[in-house]
Amino acid sequence: MKVAAIIAAGGKSERFDSSLPKPFHLLNDLPIIVFSIQKFQQLSIPVHVIIPEELLDRWVYIQNTLCKAPCSYSFGQDTRFLSIKEAVQSIRTTLSPDTVFIHDAARPLFDSGLIEQLLISQQTASCTIPIIPVTDTIKRIHTDKTCVTPDRASLFAVQTPMAFDYASLLSLYDTSTDSKITDESQLFERNNMSISTVSGHPENIKITFPHDIRMAEFILGSSVR
Repeated sequence: MKVAAIIAAGGKSERFDSSLPKPFHLLNDLPIIVFSIQKFQQLSIPVHVIIPEELLDRWVYIQNTLCKAPCSYSFGQDTRFLSIKEAVQSIRTTLSPDTVFIHDAARPLFDSGLIEQLLISQQTASCTIPIIPVTDTIKRIHTDKTCVTPDRASLFAVQTPMAFDYASLLSLYDTSTDSKITDESQLFERNNMSISTVSGHPENIKITFPHDIRMAEFILGSSVR
């Protein structure tokens, strides 16, 4: 099975309250994006990164000094949908994988064992996502201030990396125009295609706000990942 990874780091990180997008902030003296690149490259998986065009010089420096191998890259677009679509299409001839991982650079703490779980699942699946059970009570609040409480036994939080059959994902992107999707598995959902799952990990947090950096530093300091 030929494999590749796309790492999304081209967003504006508006909730992070910084002019520098969060994948380029430091975590334990390394840019956050480097953690994910290194985990894929340690398994000899080629990487394509999506970066802000205005940070190209910074990216070139990071790649030349901190990455095991060169990565191909593309620039972030106006929406996640367009950014990932362009990246998926751009590796059609350069990497031409059978399976492609899509990963958010803002999740630097995933375990490399997750990659192996996903690859095993992809032997029989076209889309596999890591999930963890929701432990909080969730409320759906309507505009008239009435609420509905879904049964949390059927609710799960989704993490990355996700894994996809590349040909299927490419085909869905070639025919879809729905730019409101927030993750790539929604393309499969909306076409009534099956989605397989594997267990995620609570430590695979997403860095969204500045205080999440402190949480990530604590996790790195208390475990070997």
